[in-house]
Amino acid sequence: FQAEDGIRDFCLSRGLGDVYKRQVSTQSTWEKDKKAIQVQAQEAVVEQLRKQTKEKDANISKLTAMLKDGENRIKALQKSYEKAIREKDVFGTELIRRNDELTLLCEKIKILQSTLAKAEIDFKDKESELRLLKTKIVD
Repeated sequence: FQAEDGIRDFCLSRGLGDVYKRQVSTQSTWEKDKKAIQVQAQEAVVEQLRKQTKEKDANISKLTAMLKDGENRIKALQKSYEKAIREKDVFGTELIRRNDELTLLCEKIKILQSTLAKAEIDFKDKESELRLLKTKIVD
């Protein structure tokens, strides 16, 4: 009779079980290698994702710092703007007060000019009266 593996001698025959075991062993080794390659590929992907995550975290930190710096600049500009507004208000009030003073001074000048003009007229009148009196006295 012939053994399962095609060898006629039973002692030399290993049987199909050994062939099957070798196939299963070869398949399991191949599957292990395949899974090992898959695991390595996945580990490489995980490592790349970790690297990208670190880069993104660093980028977030930089952007956060830039945002805080921008907010600080905005606050400083707001304070400067508010100070300028307060100064403008003070200068505006001072300008109004000085303008009022100037208006009063102009009114006083007009009154004084009017008084001076009248006084000059009165002086000329008195001067002419005095000349008349002098001429009357001399005559």
